[in-house]
Amino acid sequence: MEFKQFATRNVLRNGKAYFAYFLSTIISVTLFFSLTTFILHPDKGTFKSYIKVSLLGAEMIAYLFLFFFVFYSISVLLKKRYKEFGILYMLGTSRRQLLKMISIENMIISVAATIGGIVTGLVFSKLFLTIIEKLLRLPSLPFYFPIKAILITLVCFLLLGMFVSLFTSWIVKEKDILRLLKATKAPKPAPKFSQLIAVFGFLLLIAGYALSFVPIKGNLGNFILFIIGMVVIATYLLFSQFSVFAIALLKKNRSYYLRNTNLIWVSNLFYRIRDNARMFFIITITSTAAVILSGASYAFWTNTLNDIEERHPLAFTYQIFGKNPSAAEEIRFIEDQLKKNHFPYEKIVVDIKYLIQEDGSGLPLMKASVYNQFAKQLNLKTVSIREQEAIIIVPPEENDGINRLAIEGNSIRITEEIRAKLLHDQFYAIYVVDDRLFDRIEATEESQPQYEFHVKDWSGTYVVYDEYEKKYGDNQTSLFLSKSHIYETEKRAYGTIMFLSIFLGIIFFVASGSFIYNKFYMDQETDKQKYKQLHKIGVTFKEIKKVVSIEIGVLFLFPYIVATMHSAVALGALQRLFKIEVGAAAVTVMGIFLLLQIVYFLFIRRNYLNVIKKHLTFS
Repeated sequence: MEFKQFATRNVLRNGKAYFAYFLSTIISVTLFFSLTTFILHPDKGTFKSYIKVSLLGAEMIAYLFLFFFVFYSISVLLKKRYKEFGILYMLGTSRRQLLKMISIENMIISVAATIGGIVTGLVFSKLFLTIIEKLLRLPSLPFYFPIKAILITLVCFLLLGMFVSLFTSWIVKEKDILRLLKATKAPKPAPKFSQLIAVFGFLLLIAGYALSFVPIKGNLGNFILFIIGMVVIATYLLFSQFSVFAIALLKKNRSYYLRNTNLIWVSNLFYRIRDNARMFFIITITSTAAVILSGASYAFWTNTLNDIEERHPLAFTYQIFGKNPSAAEEIRFIEDQLKKNHFPYEKIVVDIKYLIQEDGSGLPLMKASVYNQFAKQLNLKTVSIREQEAIIIVPPEENDGINRLAIEGNSIRITEEIRAKLLHDQFYAIYVVDDRLFDRIEATEESQPQYEFHVKDWSGTYVVYDEYEKKYGDNQTSLFLSKSHIYETEKRAYGTIMFLSIFLGIIFFVASGSFIYNKFYMDQETDKQKYKQLHKIGVTFKEIKKVVSIEIGVLFLFPYIVATMHSAVALGALQRLFKIEVGAAAVTVMGIFLLLQIVYFLFIRRNYLNVIKKHLTFS
């Protein structure tokens, strides 16, 4: 038998061990290839620079994470085969031949997974493009054969396979193999932990959660980084110290510990949780990042319309700064474009004057007739005001203004307060007074009128903005804002973030699933012997099934429960900070992740129990 044939048969013989790693690599290659296909699509048009950077950044993060994932998975799988390598050593295989065999095996898997991922990506490319079209609000993208994307994906993942092959010489050490062969039957020492560090980790986590409820003042970025640092450290201590400490306390409760089969699963978890602490930590942090990013971007994405309606009451705003000789021409151009594109509109000319107070501040005043124009367009209450009266218009999120004005030596009484936002830049209360009184007040500074255009169905009016930008975009003395253009820009930005967070989230999820599968596969042989001995002394399969369900359930769901707690606290802080509703988005995203995790848990549990049952039946 040739050496290459021997290596190929090794891969096929270890199919079960490589199954999760191979599947997750295929999914990762598929996603990487699909994103590259989109980035290189000839008809995608031009993007804002931040979108280009985000897409490339996400691809690089995914590639670096996959490098770590492949390296970690291969190292775990190779350690599982140390007995096999030991036998090969005893049969006379040299270290060089062993490393050559591992490299060939690794390249076989890498090439097969890369080609499989590219083929899968090609098959589902239209579906992927359709999803990205919806999220990034792009026109329909036709299918094309992505030669460049295929070459880039092939080069990236074959290089990854070659690097990992080189690293195997560092992973596989002859002395470790021989030492482990001799030490396979040595009793496993009890996991060590520190009560003090365990309690400190728990308190650190509580403190991190509590700080997220504190109103943030000063440097927002440093404060958030400080909380994230606390929670990350606390998470590691939670898995490596506190969880072992909690199970040790459970063991001390003799009445509970010795009841039914509790002794079996409590003892097993005592070792397994400590052994898998680093894996739990990685899964929790990556899952938390994926859920927070997905939940936050989904919340912003779904709230975009409501947010735009609140910030920009009318479809267009045109403002002049200083002297602008072409202002009349620009306003006429805007109206011509509205008529040309058949958008019925109402124009409101807004003139604001300021009533100077003793402290030098100015109170903004508006004519009653102008307010009534806004009221008709925004479905507000119209008013009739006498000279000695005024009403106050306060934005919904702002505090009330004063309740009395003094104009021309006369006291003006505030008769009514209306909660509404009339202008996009209205972050203060506006006082509405009688037209004649307004005209008598001298403007304290050279003020320019502001032009507002109301269009009932504004969703397609970005074409007017596009035409204006082509002709007057370089004019620095005027500002033209389009509600539709801002909406489309923000929707695309949030869609990009949501797409990339889902993209990375799926890669994190499949990699985490592969980690867990590998761990269970590694323990399978030991567990089969353990449950066989228990079966011989009278433990029924029903009881074994219960023990296995508790063990697998805890190991599967513990990191995700912690990740869900982290995510819920973080999204709650986001809601308080940005005053945005995240409840529905958080429940949706966390529900999807939890559902996928439960399905995966049931799949692994069934296969695991079938293996144990088969071993008990035929042994």
